[in-house]
Amino acid sequence: MANVHTEQVKLSVADGTEMTEENWNQDYAKSLGVFLNGKGIHSMGPKGEVIVDDNFYIIFNAHHDGLPFKLPPQKRFSRYSHSII
Repeated sequence: MANVHTEQVKLSVADGTEMTEENWNQDYAKSLGVFLNGKGIHSMGPKGEVIVDDNFYIIFNAHHDGLPFKLPPQKRFSRYSHSII
């Protein structure tokens, strides 16, 4: 597993699709979804073991109103739990 490249972070827009270069260049973009892959940790533990954590999907909304968000395709996640902070 240490030799297999696994994506660590994936960015998405409010509709759940992957963020493109064009999305980054839109000055009105006020939201962002960030997928943190628990299997994408490239560091090793103190004894050389592979480190694996949970996956996280974090939504940031800098708009003054709430925005509807669509979660990415379910194939990435086995289950969801949510917290609003």
